[in-house]
Amino acid sequence: MTVIRDAINRLTAAEELLAELGPLEDDHDKAAAELTQVEQSLAETKKELDNAKAGLALVHIKNLRDYEETVFAKAQQSKDLDGKIAEQQSKLETLLVEVASAEARHQQIEDSINSLRKRIG
Repeated sequence: MTVIRDAINRLTAAEELLAELGPLEDDHDKAAAELTQVEQSLAETKKELDNAKAGLALVHIKNLRDYEETVFAKAQQSKDLDGKIAEQQSKLETLLVEVASAEARHQQIEDSINSLRKRIG
């Protein structure tokens, strides 16, 4: 009988332990479900972040390309302006030579007129 009584006592103790484990199993199941939701949410957030990073990279590449094109265009404009300045400088130098030549002719004419006045006068 003692063996039966010990077995009954052990079964009773086991039932009490199982009764205590029931809420723990429920809590575990809830925690596992929450973990699954958090993992899914985290995966979605990571995917959104990866998409955002990819979008930013594309925008950065486009901005860099636009900047390089602008720099190239400005450099070309600067080169064109340098060419125009050189051309205008050359024209100015030609005009200065022509003006100096005209002034020299004018002075020769004045000198000739003054010489003729002295002879006549």
